[in-house]
Amino acid sequence: MSKTFRLTMIALSALYILMGIALLIWPAKSRLWICYAAGAAGILYGIIRIVMYFTRKDAGSKFQFGAAIGLAAIVFGAILVFRSAALTAIFAMVAGAVIVVDSIVKLQMALNLLRMGGGKWPVSGFFALVMLLFGAMLLFDPFKGVELSMILSGIALVLTGATGIWIVSQSARLMKKLTLTQ
Repeated sequence: MSKTFRLTMIALSALYILMGIALLIWPAKSRLWICYAAGAAGILYGIIRIVMYFTRKDAGSKFQFGAAIGLAAIVFGAILVFRSAALTAIFAMVAGAVIVVDSIVKLQMALNLLRMGGGKWPVSGFFALVMLLFGAMLLFDPFKGVELSMILSGIALVLTGATGIWIVSQSARLMKKLTLTQ
């Protein structure tokens, strides 16, 4: 696991925790602000990708999809910013989809811990599976009230973030231990 990947996973996990806390404290207001923030981040990321695509001179960058990815990120960000009111109605489903995808990645990390002989893999795998099920429940929205969905989304995001930080730290410790013993 590279340092960049580790830091990205920790930053994402911290962001999940912050969004979850915001949803718990201000369920109605925060989902709109989260859409604005995510949209602005998408637009900024898209602009950076497009600029990098046209300014990099190395041969490998000519065959990448930086411009297309950048344009897609800008479009997605603009949808989040300008259609945020409509998107807040499906916020729990979107949060559920994000949690499902994130949980699948964490389940893979738990399986990697198992394959490397990490003793803590059952805990990581258990939390990944619990979050996967919780995300699936949000995705299919069996809860009737939007407010309740927002609170449950907040809980799920906090737990997803905490699980991510824990799994990344366990993976990093095991990799360090394996590197020292070789």
